[in-house]
Amino acid sequence: MTKKRILVVDDEEHVRESIRLVLEKEGYEVETRENGFSALEAYRDGAFDVVLIDIILPDIDGITLYKRLKLTDPHITAIMISGVKEIETVKEALREGAYDYLIKPLKGFELLSSIKRALERRELTLMAKAYERYLEESLAKEKRELRRLFINTISTLVKLLEARDRYHRGHSERVKNYAERLSELLELSSKEKEKISIAAVLHDVGKVAIPDAILFKPGPLTEEEYETIKEHPVTGEEILRGVIDDEDILLGIRHHHERWDGLGFPDGLKGEEIPFIARVIATADTIDALRSPRAYKRSFNVQETIEALEGDRGKKLDPSLVDIAVKLLKGER
Repeated sequence: MTKKRILVVDDEEHVRESIRLVLEKEGYEVETRENGFSALEAYRDGAFDVVLIDIILPDIDGITLYKRLKLTDPHITAIMISGVKEIETVKEALREGAYDYLIKPLKGFELLSSIKRALERRELTLMAKAYERYLEESLAKEKRELRRLFINTISTLVKLLEARDRYHRGHSERVKNYAERLSELLELSSKEKEKISIAAVLHDVGKVAIPDAILFKPGPLTEEEYETIKEHPVTGEEILRGVIDDEDILLGIRHHHERWDGLGFPDGLKGEEIPFIARVIATADTIDALRSPRAYKRSFNVQETIEALEGDRGKKLDPSLVDIAVKLLKGER
């Protein structure tokens, strides 16, 4: 069994040595220091299970030392010792979190009893913290799994919605693919890539609330119908909020129809006011719209798509992302 380590900090040598003898006799590993700064150095070499600190030290006072040691070890268990019992000092020490306050001359049984109880409290505190971490990790894992299942369910719902119209079948998956390829060329972090991928595949989830008669209308939309269509980014954000707690993903979905020139919706954001993820999705969405056939147009080839993107540069799309999109498309030739 590993010996419990005790640090004794007192400027009086006879006090340090008498405490050492009592504690070592009980099987504790003891180190002693005569001032605060040497105690701080000792703690840098390894934590102690209990620290006994004299209130009055030659360099820094005991309570200040205790506060500094807490920065190194938040769960430090300290017993303050002093030659006088000053009520305000006792209160301050206990208020700062010290376990006990002993008055010199120390009695052996009193010291050992306080040490034993302090160690028991430390063990309980560490066990509670370990269990708390376990619960947090378990809940985080469970939350990630629930989020994954929810995203998969919503993605399937979007795919089923798109499958009902031959012109939009597979649209969200293709936008996700283009967004991921743009992310690769942008050399983003794996975390940023994951956020973009999730936001891209779910960007049109708000369309589940649009009546089929409007969503799949073959002819031109009325002004009122177009206003209904324009609600889907906000609806999508509202559907996902509460399940997805990542604001970057949610804002990417809300703002994927904003325009670089500020003429988009729902909030008329302009330029770099538009969240980066939303700008990436808008670029990927535009590429797919150009490359896919629609009821009113054929699919564009690579050169036609590049020319159309150039026409949207600084108007609909972020100019820097148009550069990346052109690079991506030239790689398809």
